[in-house]
This record gives sequence, C-alpha cells and structure tokens, in this order.
Amino acid sequence: MNATRQALVVPADPLAPHRLITLPDGQPPAATFALIEREVGADVLGSSPVIVTEAGAFMYWVDDVSLLRDPLEHNDRVIALCRHVGYDVPDVAGTVVITGGPDTDPHAVVAGLDMQLLATLDATFDSLTEASAEFRATR
Repeated sequence: MNATRQALVVPADPLAPHRLITLPDGQPPAATFALIEREVGADVLGSSPVIVTEAGAFMYWVDDVSLLRDPLEHNDRVIALCRHVGYDVPDVAGTVVITGGPDTDPHAVVAGLDMQLLATLDATFDSLTEASAEFRATR
C-alpha cells in the first residue's frame, strides 16, 4: 500500500496559513502538475532546484511569471526558509507549493513530503515568522 503523498501550500500573504494538500496517486504525472498549477494560479509552472537539507530534500513550485506580476507579491516565508537552509534565492513571489525532492528528473515524478521533512518545515516556518517580518520591513 502506497503512503499518501502530501505537499505544502504557502500563500504569499504572510497572514494566510500554510496548508497541506494531497497529491494524486495512481494517475499520470500530468494530474499532479495540474493540481500544483491550480494551487499556485499558474498556466506555466516554474520550479526551484532540489534543495537538500539535513531533514531531507525539497523543491518548490511557482507561477513561472510570478515575478512579473503587478503588484508583486513577495513570498517572504519561502524566501526566509530558503535562505535559512542555505539556498540564497534572490526572490520568490506568489503562492508556492513545496514538494519532496525527486531523486531523478524533477518533471518525471513529484515526490511528496515525508513526515520528518514536513515537521521540520512546519517548525522552520514558525521560527522564521519574526525573521520574515523583519525582512519585509527592510524592503
């Protein structure tokens, strides 16, 4: 029996809570990408490289043109998370979906977040809330 594959949705609005979604199992990869596209509000997805941490690997998915939108909605929580784990991302905008990091081509199969990584991301988001507010104030 396969474990449920989960991903984390992180809205750009710092007051909106992050939430879990279930990735479709037993369907073509296109079904997973369609769900992620709906969550981020994208016609075309962009993704980060695989980001490796002590708790596991992850990647994030965004609207490919999110940095061109007006007004620009910086996703300070995801920026802070990336910088916290050593990935110096210059900017991230819009709603983000965080998935597990695949071992192969990221477009072949999207991995779900394992429980240890999910717990680490939750704790990190909680601890970075203040840092995100400070970062936003410096912009």
